[in-house]
Amino acid sequence: MIEVIFSAALYFGPLNIDDLPRDYIPPIKYDYPFPGTIYVLWQSEDDTRRWCPRAGVACTIETHPDQCLVIINEAYRKHKNAIIRHENGHCNGWTH
Repeated sequence: MIEVIFSAALYFGPLNIDDLPRDYIPPIKYDYPFPGTIYVLWQSEDDTRRWCPRAGVACTIETHPDQCLVIINEAYRKHKNAIIRHENGHCNGWTH
């Protein structure tokens, strides 16, 4: 399933950063709404691991100035706001 995210909405959704690892939210330099459209592909665990072998939860696989493609393991849907906020940082150029 492909979901289109307008990243400005991420900054108004519920997100308890106290429950996240300290380095999960991007640095301020990258923590702003992506100026384009984020396309999210919700995938099975196996398919997510093919695209995102380091984490298996999510990854940004392609970024352009006006669009960004993110893969997320469908098992983590309840953490959508935190994951999209993290990946939004990658859409803005953050690497770690």
